[in-house]
Amino acid sequence: MQTALLRLLESDTAFESEAHMRNWLIHVAVNESRKILRGAWRRHTFSLNEDWDAPAFDNTAQRELFDAVMHLPHKDRIVIHLFYYEEMTTEEIACILSVKPATVRSRLMRARQKLKRELTEESFPANQTLKEV
Repeated sequence: MQTALLRLLESDTAFESEAHMRNWLIHVAVNESRKILRGAWRRHTFSLNEDWDAPAFDNTAQRELFDAVMHLPHKDRIVIHLFYYEEMTTEEIACILSVKPATVRSRLMRARQKLKRELTEESFPANQTLKEV
């Protein structure tokens, strides 16, 4: 719609009234919108089912760890992600989440424990011991 306003500023048209200018501007906005919809970039599509926001990893262990982090509850997942993947300090995270830094450190500790439990359960099922592997 900015393009329509630019066209209005660049126009040499003498408008008879406010209604005439409004109608002209609506007509230009409709035409600019149609032009955008016909554009080539609109023809490129991709599946929304693809996990295109997920980072690319060098090995499967990193991918499995990231998947485990993403399956944590929201409170735990957000602090782990900001601390390890975005490399923020606990003070920065506390400011973002509007909590105390001690709360962030507690959430990090609990999230690490949950991850450790989940990852060791995946690696070693309950009926299998470390010696059997």
